[in-house]
Amino acid sequence: MLAALIVSIVALVPAFFIWSAIHEYSHYFVASHQRKIVGVEFKIYPHVDPEAGFRWAAISWFYPEIPPLNGEQALIFIAPRFPDLLSVLLTPFVWLMPWPWLGALWLVLMGAGLIDLTVGSIGHNKLSDLKRFCELGNHDIWVWRILGCTLALVSAGISLTGFIVQFVL
Repeated sequence: MLAALIVSIVALVPAFFIWSAIHEYSHYFVASHQRKIVGVEFKIYPHVDPEAGFRWAAISWFYPEIPPLNGEQALIFIAPRFPDLLSVLLTPFVWLMPWPWLGALWLVLMGAGLIDLTVGSIGHNKLSDLKRFCELGNHDIWVWRILGCTLALVSAGISLTGFIVQFVL
């Protein structure tokens, strides 16, 4: 069990950068399939943007031609929810792991997606993905906040219960 704790602690920082890359790349993937984009810059680390302030991670690009329509932009902003939802589905499979340290690693890596979903569901900043999605698509932000946080909490609860039953009891 000590190995599981050590693996969890060591994996926290890489998990942040891995999930930051997944999050930002999902924006890029959707944007690049809608319109031609150029000048892509990924920042998958915490930084201070002169215009936006503190950011956990960011991506920027330029459209040399016609910018996307509101519906296309909304899809770009909601794109990270798809890998986040995948983590919601995959996290509970921790009970399939044969060793506690592998289960702990699974929980940290997939849990990063749950954290991304939870933090992204807050959407309080005017530049947050959720806020922009809801404004562009005329959606009620509270429905998306409640849905995202609920899914993350249920998945985390099932996953931690599975880990405890599998490796602790």
